[in-house]
Amino acid sequence: MLDSRENVVVEYFPKWPDGKKHSRSVYAGTSEECEEKLAELIQQMKMEIAEAKRFAAEGKWEQVMALAGQKKARGARGIESGHQEKTTTV
Repeated sequence: MLDSRENVVVEYFPKWPDGKKHSRSVYAGTSEECEEKLAELIQQMKMEIAEAKRFAAEGKWEQVMALAGQKKARGARGIESGHQEKTTTV
């Protein structure tokens, strides 16, 4: 039996200090619920990126990559900021 709720998926693409975009997804039953979860995710990611920028400024790229979920540094670029969002309704 199909669920009568609307299934919403939002992908969030924050840019890390290494210049790469790392995608994060939010899944919810309604658009309102998805917006709430996305707002929480953005706050969490902003805190993690701020910590990663602090590590990058200190030259600690291995810690930056650990926060970003990568196994090793893949070429350190300058510290940049920015993000991109993509919304998909299923």
